[in-house]
Amino acid sequence: MKRFLLRNVIPTVIVLLCGILALAYGLRLGGIVGSFAGLLVMMGAIVLAGIINGWAIADFIANVAMRLIYPTERYDRPLPAYGPARAKRKMGEYDEAILEYEKIITEYPTEVQPYIELMEIAMINLHSHQELDRIYERSMDTINDEDDQLKLTRFHKVMKEWSHKDSI
Repeated sequence: MKRFLLRNVIPTVIVLLCGILALAYGLRLGGIVGSFAGLLVMMGAIVLAGIINGWAIADFIANVAMRLIYPTERYDRPLPAYGPARAKRKMGEYDEAILEYEKIITEYPTEVQPYIELMEIAMINLHSHQELDRIYERSMDTINDEDDQLKLTRFHKVMKEWSHKDSI
């Protein structure tokens, strides 16, 4: 911050004060020539202030724009590709789909969605309570975020309830 003040703010204030003084002096002299000269010096001071602060202004605008596009650190790398796993599941190739979701989990261990989709496959497609519970326990061991754990717990409960309703 101190460096920013020394490099940008103080020189800018000095330049703009000089421009304001030149403008005031030109207006005090009176006439078109004095006013025009003061105005010309003031415009030069504004341009010089823009040059002094150009990089700081550009950096600020770039950071604001970047935060709009990439709001958190979560987007430091590409998002997981669920397409291949979902396609294999739709084709009924559940073992291959599971392998694809396992690849996603290996690459993105804290991502919740692959665990949810694996639990869906276990319950809806494979009708395996043991596999559902195994995936749930594994996800709870891996995921540390409380909100994500709550989401997984709720989904596990829904899958359990669904399987009980389906069997009745």
